[in-house]
This record gives sequence, C-alpha cells and structure tokens, in this order.
Amino acid sequence: MPAVHYPTQYHYAMQPPTPAAQYLDLPSLSPVAGSYGASYIPLPPMSCKPHPVLAPTQHRGGFTFNLTLPIQNLYDPRSRFPAHELAKPATYPALPKLIISFIDMPKWQIHVVPSTGTAHVTVHDVLSALYAQLRIPASDGECARAFADRLVDRASVRDAFYRRVGMMPEPYRLAEQKKGIKRVDFLGSKIRFAGISPKSPRSPDEWVLLVS
Repeated sequence: MPAVHYPTQYHYAMQPPTPAAQYLDLPSLSPVAGSYGASYIPLPPMSCKPHPVLAPTQHRGGFTFNLTLPIQNLYDPRSRFPAHELAKPATYPALPKLIISFIDMPKWQIHVVPSTGTAHVTVHDVLSALYAQLRIPASDGECARAFADRLVDRASVRDAFYRRVGMMPEPYRLAEQKKGIKRVDFLGSKIRFAGISPKSPRSPDEWVLLVS
C-alpha cells in the first residue's frame, strides 16, 4: 500500500507514524463552492463522457481514491496510478467547468474550474476540488436540516467523523477534532471515489458523484 502524507505545516519533535497522510489546512470556504453568479453561461446540449479515471467503477481498472485524503497521495512513486493522467481533460469533449452534485445528500454542489491555466477542466481539477470542497465544515444549520429531512443518519455522520479523525496520527487528532464535522463525513462509510456520471446531455456541465 503506498504511503500517504500528513501536512508539513504541523511541526512536532516526533515523526508521525507510517503510513502517514497529508491533510491540507484548507479555508472554511472554497472560492468556487457557491454559484458562478453573473459569469455563469450554460453550455449548449451535448453528449459527454468522463475520462476513464473518472468513469464509473467498473470501467476504471484498479484506480482508487479515498475522498478523505488529498490528491498528493496519487503522486507517490509506489502508487500504480499513472500520474500523467491527472493532466488530461476530465471529459470528452473537454469542458470549461463542471458542477458535481450528490445522491442522497444535502444539496451541496462541487464547482470545478480549470486551475492550471488551461481552458478546460482536468482530472486533477476534479479530484482536487472534491477533496477541498468536501473538507468544508458543515454548519449547524446544514446538519440540522439534513438530519430533520432524514437525508442522512445522525449516527452515521458521527461515526464517520470519529473514524476519520481516529485514522490520523496522534499529534494531529485533537486539532482536527476541534474543526468539527465536515461535509465528507456525510458520506458515512462510503469514502471511495467511484466515478462521476453525467446528469443529462441537456446540461453537459452537470454531473453526479458516485461513491462506494
């Protein structure tokens, strides 16, 4: 199993145990987590396919991605994942933006835009945006509405939170626990990326996240 990395911004005299994992210290709000506002222009209808790495599980070979861990772990030299694929377009044809929603989850959306100066969204952009925006803390209001509407089970979210925190080396656990429940915890035990699926040819930039 390839090693994973924990953040360099934490400095301790002791070294974290291996396998280590890198958890980025991200802001509470993502710059693209909301709507596009006046700049949003719907794309014309077209049929799109995801890159094989982003396609539903049965078409992705041995690729796995834990949504609680950052994309940096895919660059580990011991990983069998071909890292050059991360720079490929996320969809065919290539698109300038993607909006990814969830099944049986609060009405959150992951907005993905190019991050490398290209005119299209890459595989790297999708996986990075999923990790970053799922690490946004869930507000008390969001939690209350989700539990009241029975979109998710309160115990499942709580267990996912403590399981995620418990997987971290001891020096990092308390700081992470204080940050509270994050959106990724609403996935429960289904934290493996299983692909993205297009919603409709009428809205080629709208996709659904699949997890397992």
